[in-house]
Amino acid sequence: MLKLRFLFLVTVLVCVQLLAAQGNGQSEGLPLLVHADLPLYPAVAHTARITGKVEAQVTVKGGVVTDVKLEPGSHPLLATAATENIKTWRFWPDSNAIFSSVFIYSIEGDEVLETQNPTVDLHLPKLVKITSRPTRPPTTP
Repeated sequence: MLKLRFLFLVTVLVCVQLLAAQGNGQSEGLPLLVHADLPLYPAVAHTARITGKVEAQVTVKGGVVTDVKLEPGSHPLLATAATENIKTWRFWPDSNAIFSSVFIYSIEGDEVLETQNPTVDLHLPKLVKITSRPTRPPTTP
């Protein structure tokens, strides 16, 4: 019984600290993210070995993404994928904010015969890194 009380107390303390750090659903001036679809590396961009960075300014009103503005210079295939992913994000219902988010698409490592799942490193909503291995082009007889 004592262990159960201790565990309950620790859980409550951790929750209180997290809520205090987030302050009205915010952490470091960012709204609290409650849902996001898994970002993907666009198949055509991967096949063409297109890499790059997409920088976006995201506007959230009432917990919903209402606007995504991209910095110039991103490849259109990567920009479209990043924008589509950002639009799936949902935040704490009373969240209102404007912040920057960066998606980094890279292809690294040795070639593989078949496409593999990329490594996705999420630091939402600030940063998304998607790293995939290159696929060896099929040989024709």
